[in-house]
Amino acid sequence: MNANHVLLRDFIYTDPVLCMDITTGEWRNATELEYPPETEYIGDAPNPIRGIYIVNKGQHFFRYATPNDRVIFRDDAGSCIEIDGHIYAVVEPSKDLAGEIEPDYNLFQLFHDNGQLLYQFRYEATLYRKLYETELMTGTGANVIFGDLTLGDWDFFYNMIDACSYVKNTFSENQANGSQIGDTPAMRLRCDADQPCPRTGWWWSPAAGEQGRQHFEQGQILPKTESDYGTTIWYWEADRQN
Repeated sequence: MNANHVLLRDFIYTDPVLCMDITTGEWRNATELEYPPETEYIGDAPNPIRGIYIVNKGQHFFRYATPNDRVIFRDDAGSCIEIDGHIYAVVEPSKDLAGEIEPDYNLFQLFHDNGQLLYQFRYEATLYRKLYETELMTGTGANVIFGDLTLGDWDFFYNMIDACSYVKNTFSENQANGSQIGDTPAMRLRCDADQPCPRTGWWWSPAAGEQGRQHFEQGQILPKTESDYGTTIWYWEADRQN
């Protein structure tokens, strides 16, 4: 794996530091050459820090910048979404089937500005509140390094709201100057078979064999293939769109 992205856990905690291959989403623990244990400051790291990650309910969630400064949200279940000027995030209390609020749980959602739900995850918000309150009581760690922090600074999913707002504002400024962030608008970069294609272009599925790379129109139902791979998942091929 040619991992060139160094990702820190929980914003400042560095154990373990991960390396990610952003073309495949594969990740592993960084080696001592990539991030020596004696490193005291982020600026001393041999590789640039390109993002952060958290682990919630056994699942990894990542946010990082690509070499051309695109902002990506990703999880290790295969979801990968570019946070450009058309994406916004919502965090609200989670509700049960009866519509009652579930104490200590929030629902994180990513939407396209056309109203399409791109992603959602129910998570235990008390994990971040405990971390935040611990830092306030002890006066150590990030509370000393970065000054006054709010709960939103600790909660990865709340922090995604700020990330989306920042990119959206940058996108608006660039639009006013006649330019755009990146080459393509916001998109869901994976889609299950038997679902409508979210965007016209080239898609790829490892389950489809010789027919693994195909061009689909938006709204076209993505085909299902019987294979040893199990569920057929189609992935957007950004490099083949132009």
